[in-house]
Amino acid sequence: MSTKLILTIRKNPMQWLLPGSFDAAIDNTAQIKVPKNENAHYEIAPGTHTICMSFRYLGRDCGIAQTQFAIQEGETLLITYRPPQVVFNEGEITIER
Repeated sequence: MSTKLILTIRKNPMQWLLPGSFDAAIDNTAQIKVPKNENAHYEIAPGTHTICMSFRYLGRDCGIAQTQFAIQEGETLLITYRPPQVVFNEGEITIER
């Protein structure tokens, strides 16, 4: 059985100046680039993990959002990142089973 994450970005159309990809770090080790108009798929071991998502703006990480999640063998989670309206505020992560 496969255990995986599907990472996606949902942004407001007014945020067209944001970069072409967003960054996701899982357990501070796996670095994943998530394109703004595509999903990124990532296989992961079952257990409890931490995900941190952000984007680069003016040379620094902005819109940082972090959360923990638990995933069991055979599960697939959809993780959606929403960048903030003001780039220096926190973003939002939602998780769907």
